[in-house]
Order: sequence, then structure tokens, then C-alpha cells
Amino acid sequence: MTNQMVKKEESGLVALNDFKAEMGDTKLVNIRSEILKIPRLKLTQKMSKAADGLAVPGEFSCEVRGENYGSEVKIIPIMIRESASYLNKETSELICRTNDLLKSTNGDLCSNCPHEQNWADWGNGDDSKVPECKLSIDVICLVNDDLIPMELSFRKMSYKAGKSLCNMVYVDKMGVPFGSQYTLISSQATKDQWEFHVINPQIKKEIIDDKTLNEIIPVVKNFIHMEKAGKVERDETVSDDEPLLTPVGEVEGEDSVPL
Repeated sequence: MTNQMVKKEESGLVALNDFKAEMGDTKLVNIRSEILKIPRLKLTQKMSKAADGLAVPGEFSCEVRGENYGSEVKIIPIMIRESASYLNKETSELICRTNDLLKSTNGDLCSNCPHEQNWADWGNGDDSKVPECKLSIDVICLVNDDLIPMELSFRKMSYKAGKSLCNMVYVDKMGVPFGSQYTLISSQATKDQWEFHVINPQIKKEIIDDKTLNEIIPVVKNFIHMEKAGKVERDETVSDDEPLLTPVGEVEGEDSVPL
């Protein structure tokens, strides 16, 4: 990049900052918060959309925000929940989802799953089976000191890391999910002849300082109020949140998660 190009870029940023300062509190995007979806943080896999220019496999990224966070990311959890989803293996389209592990978003009881793929039904004895509806640990979090909440799902091969995070949050001495910051690192893994990336279950934990705590508490309060009012909309597409171990249309090997 030439010095002339750098100067042009810098002058553009200066002009933009001047513009923001001049506009003050004037909102250029003034819409109801309930029509906005939470951006999704993903670990890029070989078949992920983000792998097409935004990030390489093994890097955390957010397509909505156009951000590449690299192979290591720091998160501050705000809220954690469990869900389960059943996807079409050939198209990766969502067939059924439950947000409470009791009933689907269509109102069907999981215990009476119309697809016979109940996440909790592993059979027994000679009738043992692996359900196609997979558990997920979904974490609403702040990423790398940004104050915009995002959602990260620990599903299938990264489910173990999600359990590790939950246990660390549960025993946190601050008594709230956002009392500490957690560093997530991606790792390459293999299963049979397939290679993919997972979130490493060895997670580093750091207590956040008072300054950071004071900054995020208003964000957490606002999110909780929106959640209670039913104004939080999540992206239900989960196919990019998990490794695709086989080409679309082929049969995948036995799933080892959850354990």
C-alpha cells in the first residue's frame, strides 16, 4: 500500500470522526430494537460461508458485522441457555428446534417428537441409537471489549468446551455470568479421516476489573429488559455452527456428542 493510499484512508477516517462529532445524538438508523437480530459469532469451518473471504477455517468470525477475530477470542457471558436442533443432513436446513428442551418452537413435546429424533432419546440395550436432534449451549456474550451482544453456540464437537465454560461460570465468585472474561482458542481436530476445528475445552478465565464491570452492567440490564419483553430475536440458522464432517448428501459417521 502506497503512502498516498494510506493518507487517503486516514483522511477518510478523520472526516468520518468529524462527521460523527458534528451529528452528536442524531440517529441515522432509527428503528425498533425488536426487529434486529443478535449477531452470531461462529468458528469458521471449511464449508462455512465466512470461509469465502472473511475468515479461514479455525478463525472466529461474524458475517453480519464483517469481523474476523482470529483463532483466539475473549468473551464476557451475559446469559447462557440450552437448546437443541434437528437439521436436514442433505440441505443443512432447520427441521425442528427447541429453546427449552421440553417442546419445539412449533409446540410439539420433545418427549413425543414427531420426527422420532428426540435429543434425549438414546434408546437402551440393543435399541440404542444416536438422535439427530443435537444439543447446543448458547451463550449471549460481549466479544473482545465490544459492547454489542453476540451469540455463540457450542454444538456437537465443541459441546465439551461449552460444558467447560458453563462449569466455570457456575462457580464464579462474582455470582453473575459477566463477572469474568474467558479466552476461547480454536484447535484442529480429527475424526476418522476428517479434519475440522473445535473450540478447545481448556478455557482461560480472568476476573474483570471495576472499570469494565461499570461499562457492561448497563448493557446487561438493557439486554435483560429486552429479553423479558420478548424483543430479542435470534438467528435460528445453526448449520454453520458445527463441523460438516462429510460432503453434503453423504452419510456422516456416528456422533460422539453429547457425552
